[in-house]
Amino acid sequence: MPVTLELFLFILLAICAVGYLVKEFQKTRKRTLGILLEFMVLFWSIWRISTIII
Repeated sequence: MPVTLELFLFILLAICAVGYLVKEFQKTRKRTLGILLEFMVLFWSIWRISTIII
């Protein structure tokens, strides 16, 4: 996969994870498993973005 496309996809994935986390933290009843999984996705995508850039 070209590096530019891969970088773009991981940036979109990180943005979606942040959006989900913001929406989930605004709820009165929070789903712990969903938050945990989205944090893992967010950190994984940040790690991949940083390895692509560096």
